[in-house]
Amino acid sequence: MKSKLWLTAVFSTLLCTTAWAQNAPAASPAKQYFDQAQQLAREGKYDDALAAFDKGIKLEPYNEAAVMQQNRIFMELNRPDDALKMWDKWIELKPDDPQRWLYKMIAAGETDRGDQALKAADMLTQLQPDKVTGWKAKGQCLAGMNRNKEALQAVDRAITLDPMDDDSWRIRLAAESNLKEFDSSIDFCSKIFAQHPKCIVAVYDRAGLYAMKGDKAHALTDLKSALAIRSDAGTRAFARQDERFKSLRSETEFQKLVVTTWERTAPNVTLKVVKVDSAETVGEDGKGANAVDGNPDTFWHTQWKDAQPPPPHEIVIELKPPSKVKGLVYLPRQDGQENGMIKDYEIFVSNDDQDFGQPVKEGAFERGSGAKTATFDPRPCRFIKLKALSEINGQPYTSAAEIDVITD
Repeated sequence: MKSKLWLTAVFSTLLCTTAWAQNAPAASPAKQYFDQAQQLAREGKYDDALAAFDKGIKLEPYNEAAVMQQNRIFMELNRPDDALKMWDKWIELKPDDPQRWLYKMIAAGETDRGDQALKAADMLTQLQPDKVTGWKAKGQCLAGMNRNKEALQAVDRAITLDPMDDDSWRIRLAAESNLKEFDSSIDFCSKIFAQHPKCIVAVYDRAGLYAMKGDKAHALTDLKSALAIRSDAGTRAFARQDERFKSLRSETEFQKLVVTTWERTAPNVTLKVVKVDSAETVGEDGKGANAVDGNPDTFWHTQWKDAQPPPPHEIVIELKPPSKVKGLVYLPRQDGQENGMIKDYEIFVSNDDQDFGQPVKEGAFERGSGAKTATFDPRPCRFIKLKALSEINGQPYTSAAEIDVITD
């Protein structure tokens, strides 16, 4: 069981609140010890901090924030056994508290103590048999221990309780991929989809199972049904990269379903990027030329790794031959991410790449991965400039999968 997978797949945010600057214990008789412990920890004096926490916890054994922070110190010191002993002592004070078993389970999972994590998950399912958390956690534990049949039984209970829980489906995918027992999993997905016809994960997972089984026809039918429920760029990009559909990638129908096609509005005009104010070429291939390469899977993206220059950002494109232009088409990135999606913009035209004058169009693009059009009175030009004034989520980036012009 990999600790990073554990936290990512199931409870990635539960321990984040234990940072030193957050979730500090409330004012109490033991507050002086807790304050002292936090200060010592900030100074890196962890053993002294643990001693101060012990004194405070003896006065207030039910102080959850203090116990959580003490756990974090043990983790910083790479002393998982001490952390688990601490959780055991805390559980003894109130063994019917599901939250305590949850924390114990996370601590055990973080440190690859699969047996202890599974025991804690079992207790969660006993204390809260109608809650998703315990069954999902039990499935994760069992999958991490390669006990895949048992993992499916546990996670199927979680999915039955909440068919829309994405984490449960991810755990199920890992277990069923190892087992390769397709028919029973197909039956389960069919049952869930029949009860919840808007559950995209059920029909999408069934498509993947059919593909692995070699039943291309049913796989494509189910994938089409899944994309009818949610056909955004992120879902299509995920399907393109999903190894379960490897056998379908050469199929024309698969390409039609998942590949974003780009048909230029002015195919007789050649576009060339002559200037961008910023481009990320270290962390990814985000060069400006990607915005006019005819491939919607590539994109121009401003810097984000070594620097994050704020907007406005601009891209200048040369038209060959010079043309009479009455609009611009902007296609946001097609990988399901919104980073850099342009909101407020200005468009300029020029004949000499120097004097762009006043904008011929000002406006704001709506959120969404589809192509967006901005039109204006026809203007003859050799160059067109798109200036991004803001990003859809207020971040400092700009990106574009494709940019095209509309000619008169």
